[in-house]
Amino acid sequence: MMSKVKEKRRQSSTILWSLILGIVIVAVGLGSYWFFTGRSQGTEPVASALAGSDLPAFILTPASKDLGEISMRDGVVTTEFEISNAGTGNLILNNIKTSCGCTSAAVVVQGQEGPRFAMAMGNPPNWNPTDWSVVLEPGERAKLKVYYDPARHPDLRGPVTRVVRVYSNDPAHPYLDARIELVAVQ
Repeated sequence: MMSKVKEKRRQSSTILWSLILGIVIVAVGLGSYWFFTGRSQGTEPVASALAGSDLPAFILTPASKDLGEISMRDGVVTTEFEISNAGTGNLILNNIKTSCGCTSAAVVVQGQEGPRFAMAMGNPPNWNPTDWSVVLEPGERAKLKVYYDPARHPDLRGPVTRVVRVYSNDPAHPYLDARIELVAVQ
């Protein structure tokens, strides 16, 4: 009698675990379908939803500049990159970060230079503005002015690469990098 009770419990347990496993497999399958197709009940993929919208198109040229040999005697060296909005919606630039404290950058719109940004942890403390942004309308251009200060690394010699990252509201390019390359000499 006792073995029949144990047998029924084992069968019930097996059925319960089979049911749970089946539910998990179906849930994983549906979740995978939704994740990989970008669809949820009654919606189209995100790309379709954005089609026809007025979107910005963030362009930064050139991607890199070679500044040649730079010594401390040269003092702070500057160069410029071009920023443009090739889209149909407003481009909002909302942050800039540099890869080193020796490099800073500012956006120049219609001849007016904005605040300078540097490395997030660089000196002076709290240099980077937190509430800054600039809007470029479709077809509008601006300059990214980059400053390199060799005095920040007086003993540095050899090849140097620094990056300035500019953040935007362009969904295809939430940020673009401007790179400067140089050779630090005595």
